[in-house]
Amino acid sequence: MSRITPYAPAILVVLGAILSTVGIFWASVRQFNFNSRLAAQSEEIARLQKENASLVTGGDSFCHMDFVIDRSISGNDPNDLSLTPIVLHKGKYPLYGVYARIVDIDQLKKGIQQNWKSHNLGDLPPGPASETSIRLAHYGRHVNYNIFYAARNGTWIQMFRMRWIDERVSTATRIIKEHDGEELYQQASPNFPRGANGEIDWDE
Repeated sequence: MSRITPYAPAILVVLGAILSTVGIFWASVRQFNFNSRLAAQSEEIARLQKENASLVTGGDSFCHMDFVIDRSISGNDPNDLSLTPIVLHKGKYPLYGVYARIVDIDQLKKGIQQNWKSHNLGDLPPGPASETSIRLAHYGRHVNYNIFYAARNGTWIQMFRMRWIDERVSTATRIIKEHDGEELYQQASPNFPRGANGEIDWDE
């Protein structure tokens, strides 16, 4: 014991340093855990705020049209069609105050002046397709429509194309954001005409 006594102060200093280091480490662990919980809570609050905002604005939801062929609009020419749009909702949030303007690209290229009015589609909840009271007289079997949408959550454009292949309807739809051209959705019948590269020519 007498041999240890001279080193006692040094031993106490070392033990104190060890205990101090352990204390600092433990405090750091507790602080890290606290910061992690705080960050998780902040992320959850931000997520809930975004969720609430999306419920009010419509978030990243959008809609598009498909068309039901009602009948010929001409008793003599079966190529003349009457089309009824139905509206399909995409996304988990309701859409509010939706307007749609349907532009016939073929008539536009021919310089035919049309009154392409905006149709009020109203509020659209997620779920089944919504019927409309819109009736479109279309002369010819090929359909090339660009449909411009506006709602509380923004604007987007649908390119709708319809062809008759072996006396059956084949359709293609592409939807992009209006402000930056980001593609939101694309769908086409397997037999819809494509170019040599296998892609659909949306500007045809």
